[in-house]
Amino acid sequence: MRPLISSLIALAAAGMFAQQTHDARFFSTLNKVHVTGFQGWFACATSPAERNWSHWYREGADPRDPDSLAVDVWPEMSELSSEEKCPTPFKLRSGAPAFLCSDQNPKTVARQFSWMRQYEIDGAVLQRFGAVLDGGELQRRADRTLANVRAAAEANRRGFFIMYDGVVAGRLDAIKRDWRRLTEESRLADSPAYMFHRGRPLVGLWGLGFTDRDLTPDQAADLINFFRTSRIPATVLGGVPSHWRILTSDSRPEPEWAAIYRSLDVISPWTVGRFANDMEADDFARRFLRPDVIEAKKHGMDYMAVAWPGFSWRNGVGRASNAPINQIPRRCGKFYAHQIDLILEADVDMLFTAMFDEVNEGTAIFKSTAHLGELPLGVEMIPLDEGACEDAASDMYLQAAGQATRALRRTRASETAN
Repeated sequence: MRPLISSLIALAAAGMFAQQTHDARFFSTLNKVHVTGFQGWFACATSPAERNWSHWYREGADPRDPDSLAVDVWPEMSELSSEEKCPTPFKLRSGAPAFLCSDQNPKTVARQFSWMRQYEIDGAVLQRFGAVLDGGELQRRADRTLANVRAAAEANRRGFFIMYDGVVAGRLDAIKRDWRRLTEESRLADSPAYMFHRGRPLVGLWGLGFTDRDLTPDQAADLINFFRTSRIPATVLGGVPSHWRILTSDSRPEPEWAAIYRSLDVISPWTVGRFANDMEADDFARRFLRPDVIEAKKHGMDYMAVAWPGFSWRNGVGRASNAPINQIPRRCGKFYAHQIDLILEADVDMLFTAMFDEVNEGTAIFKSTAHLGELPLGVEMIPLDEGACEDAASDMYLQAAGQATRALRRTRASETAN
């Protein structure tokens, strides 16, 4: 198995990793492209004691209580300006105040997209949740995040596209209305940063066929058809269960789902939490990843693989099940790097890193607190060094993601050389 890091320095020196650009559109294909999921749902209250912090704390909880936090990883805040920092009730172990940030602030989103540019991540997949598309304050907040993402992507020559999450039976009309509004009124796809594939703007639908969703095969087929035949027709990427090919485990078992999955333009099976170490990842690649790629090609679909650094949701929903902190360890980046190697060995040329900012589930790759002594007092959280990493830094997973981008492009360079 070829290692992720080896041979990259020589190729970089040879200029093999030139950034992908296009005359009018930054990204007109997903081939050889590395995107990262962007939740964009973090917002600050107007004062530390208020209870309307979005996703930093559990809903309705008292933010002055350390047990109210909903995140297992704390963002690194030292680079942010004073107007980007939201004061919290916590103190760092140094005695300094502890701050958080908001996706409602355009400066913060612009900063995060500048990191994507700096570390060679091609763009972001903005999660847009069906549950907030009711015309109320939550939708206005989601619209502001989208406006911030669009401006930041354009300024930094990064790509982005919408992925609808919460695709359930009761949200389908709202999702359709939203796409019409975004594309026909807001002209979202006119942005040079909006990502295209197969000649059309991309749209993601996450959750098709999962056992915990109530969507029927007929409803899924109707939704896919809507996007393909709307006034601004789209290329449809489906975030599907890891067992989509055999209709077991996390996939609904109804045989009609087999045709739904195979009707997608791009298929992206969800792998977060499906294995916990390198041995299990190897087994997953043997039983699912490599056969899935073959099956996708057989049916004319493109395949976007998902890689993730680790997993922990103790302070969020995991409390209900007494989930441990650092449930699936990152192992100083080795777990993520091993997945990248497996993906490249499977001849996959589209990569989705989950996620850029998902601190609720401990999968975030953005700049985060590296050492235990830099975390807020009184909270149980994971520093990036996990107590074992030498030379751990707040940007270590952005660096790893950049290495993954260059490794993804290396195949093209090698093919050209041959």
